Amino acid sequence: MKHFLTLSLIAVLSSCITTQKKDNKNQTAKADTAQLEVELLLNEEPLEETKKLNIEFVLYDNAPLDEEANISDKLNHISEQLHTKYNLAKQTDTVRVHVWRDYEDYLAAQKRITGTEFRGSRGYIFGPTDIGLFYDANIIEAAEHEFVHASSLAINDQLGHKNRWLWEAFAIYEADEFIHPKDLAYLRKGEFPSMAELNGEFSGESANRIYEVGFLLSEFVVENWSEKKYL
Repeated sequence: MKHFLTLSLIAVLSSCITTQKKDNKNQTAKADTAQLEVELLLNEEPLEETKKLNIEFVLYDNAPLDEEANISDKLNHISEQLHTKYNLAKQTDTVRVHVWRDYEDYLAAQKRITGTEFRGSRGYIFGPTDIGLFYDANIIEAAEHEFVHASSLAINDQLGHKNRWLWEAFAIYEADEFIHPKDLAYLRKGEFPSMAELNGEFSGESANRIYEVGFLLSEFVVENWSEKKYL
């Protein structure tokens, strides 16, 4: 009986020692793994910070623009989106956002700068780094739309002079200005606008339907032929 108790005690002690050794090995392995992970992190190249756009606001009145921060955020977001989707280079020059609160002053400046007055417009661009905006409740969305126009000049600097439907559709699609076709009475009736109408001058109801169907046209091209073909 005494020998049996002795053997049992030895067995228990051996088991404890074996378990302890296994635990020590596990802890050592975990420590080695943790140390390796730390070393890998230390040796990694630091993440490149997203380059922010340099945005300058030019205000043609004495009132402050409360939306400056929101407009800056929106333009930085869409700039990153265009860079990721289409590998468009990010703006390196200062982007100037010109804002008028008086509509007639806005139109007068538009005619002086571009040679044409687009009555009914809320924004336009004059070059790849200058955006003109009329101040209203949709100024943030208008800034995004016009910034896409400016960015698209990096793809084709003659795009706006060749195909108005594509010029507008690209900006509408990237700015996510979706209008459901069920909300458009003429589409429900099967009265589809022709490409000639969508390419028309900035005047008249039918010519401005591109703003309502531009997203759908772009989406159709992308889904059927890919973003690469769209570009």
